[in-house]
Amino acid sequence: MEPNYPLISIYNDALELIPDSSILTKATVWTVLNDNCISVAFDGDGRMWTYELLTDNVQDNFLTRLLAKTVYNPRVEVQLRWILKDNYELSKLKSELNGCIDKDDDVLTQFVEAEIIKQAIIDSKTFEEIYALLMKYVFDVDEEELWKEVNKQN
Repeated sequence: MEPNYPLISIYNDALELIPDSSILTKATVWTVLNDNCISVAFDGDGRMWTYELLTDNVQDNFLTRLLAKTVYNPRVEVQLRWILKDNYELSKLKSELNGCIDKDDDVLTQFVEAEIIKQAIIDSKTFEEIYALLMKYVFDVDEEELWKEVNKQN
């Protein structure tokens, strides 16, 4: 069983949008060795997932870990094993996203103030609306359009 794309993923209070499975085919050696099942991915069907990165290209030993942490951390081909964690209500996703924004260090909020994004999340009625506003304000920003929008509001 796999989630339906697109996904909104949260990892250590960092936010990522995953439009399809094509971007989940490679990972760094360090990520394979240390970060399995840490990310939480939300799909539009109200399901929350974690995933495990699987590969035959990485040997888990002292030397590999040392190199990956210091000087040589290449990207390798991986397969994903999805693990259904739970179902979620939209309010849970909204809360998680607003928590990420509260802890943000001007990455999510480099184009739009935190309060604008948070209010837009609160006002959203569907997963699709949330995904679209994250694209608009954070991930695929058209700065010219945002300036027009801000000037129209003032």
